[in-house]
Amino acid sequence: VCDCPEDLWICLICGNVGCGRYKGGHAKEHWKETAHNYSLETTTQHVWDYAEDVWVHRLLQTKGDGKVVELPGSSRAVLGGGNREAGGAAGGAQEEMVPREEKEKIGIEYGHMLASQLDSQRMYFEEVVAKAVDKAAGSAREAEKTARMVEEVRGRMEGLEREHREMKEEVIPGLQRDRDRMAAKAEKAGELARSMTKAFQEEKQVGRGLMDRVGHLNEALERVRRELKEARDENVDLKEQNRDLSFFISSQEKVKSLEGELGEEVKEGTLSLPEPKPEKGKKGKGKKKA
Repeated sequence: VCDCPEDLWICLICGNVGCGRYKGGHAKEHWKETAHNYSLETTTQHVWDYAEDVWVHRLLQTKGDGKVVELPGSSRAVLGGGNREAGGAAGGAQEEMVPREEKEKIGIEYGHMLASQLDSQRMYFEEVVAKAVDKAAGSAREAEKTARMVEEVRGRMEGLEREHREMKEEVIPGLQRDRDRMAAKAEKAGELARSMTKAFQEEKQVGRGLMDRVGHLNEALERVRRELKEARDENVDLKEQNRDLSFFISSQEKVKSLEGELGEEVKEGTLSLPEPKPEKGKKGKGKKKA
């Protein structure tokens, strides 16, 4: 029930009371929520159709002069909605204005209108119930599907738990042992690498010293070779000189022996000797005079 004291409307289907659209709009919100199309304004007794967005009250002719009047009015006592405290004369005038037959006809029409509205509401609620049933069936299918998925996930979780337990109890300790062994091997390899590096540096120093020594020895060898060559050349010259000297001495002895034998005949003579064969590219001394 709306708390607004003005512009109130009563739902003809369920009796809900709400204010008009120019106040809080509760009556229209009730129609949107329930699809109850017909609502009665409390002040004028007029009926509004929200679905068609029109008035549905009837226009009647008066019994006396035949004028068209609106029924029910705000002060007429029709269908229990008018002011029943008015005087007797006013009541008699209203009775003449709206005959009993017209009232019954209006009541019948309102009854048909309410019956049609109730039928439409029944169809609406049947549709809502069918949708709810379909939704419930879909929800049940989704629930079954979700249950199957939960079972699958549970099975996977159990498998993962078993794998985790196996890894925790078997695989991880084995990996830790392997890690410790590899760490020990790595430490030994590091020590070996450091010792080999140190030995390599020492050998490198020794090799550098040996290379320096070899360089000095090569220089000394070249110097000895030069000295040996010079000695050989000097020896060759000495041999040449020795041969020439020996030849000269032997020639002098020959000449002296010939002077003793021949006397004056060899004093003015000449002595010819063959040229010696050259040795190692050098020529002989040639002729020698006595």
